[in-house]
Amino acid sequence: MPYFEPIAPIIVVEPQRQPRTLEQPSGFTSREQFLIDVVRHRATADRLLAAQELAEHEQITSVAVLIDTLINDCSAEVRIAAAQSLGKIGMPVAYEALMRVAESDTDDEIKNAAQEAAMYIQGKTRSKIEFSGKNYGLIHGAQKLPDYLENLIFGKSEIRLQTVRKLAQYKSNRSVGALINCLINDSDQDVRKAAAESLAEIGDEMAMPFLEAARVNDLEKVVRKAADKAVYKIGQESNSTSL
Repeated sequence: MPYFEPIAPIIVVEPQRQPRTLEQPSGFTSREQFLIDVVRHRATADRLLAAQELAEHEQITSVAVLIDTLINDCSAEVRIAAAQSLGKIGMPVAYEALMRVAESDTDDEIKNAAQEAAMYIQGKTRSKIEFSGKNYGLIHGAQKLPDYLENLIFGKSEIRLQTVRKLAQYKSNRSVGALINCLINDSDQDVRKAAAESLAEIGDEMAMPFLEAARVNDLEKVVRKAADKAVYKIGQESNSTSL
């Protein structure tokens, strides 16, 4: 019987894949501004990467867009990444939004991610952070909100301005999250000013830390003034209801 030498197996070593990163084109003033643009305007895979990378940018601008993403993004995976990044950044101003999502979202994975992030922030903060216990879910005319939120992402400045003013009619987590992001990150001063005015009209205390930041840090006097009026109005309403 003929003898056949066994053939040694051929082992193919696959090249190690490097994790995909987002390439930043020219025209952006910083990496953070590029990531904020991506998480607002790109396809899901890019939004996911941007939401994850924003954890490295411990700025109120990153927190604002991540809160909007946490509440309003259409992808559960991106929303989970936003919650995780907010936890890693660790700013107490994100606690209220995280707790609202943790208590009311219909997706258990998103709820768990938001809860873990909120507890992490609470754990690293020396003083206890209070959760208002408020949640604004279904509201009259809520079927219009998706169109309005899309206008804020893709509309020109005139459309965004009109939309921000319309959102004053909607006391909801979704509208407040979107308005917070407009107040802090929109490139148009008139849109930011109108966002402050709409937040004042809604009167949700979740917006207060961001209005405080805008009244001090915004480059435009008209925005700072509108934010200052909003802080005063919401503060007055809060004091009157607590009496």
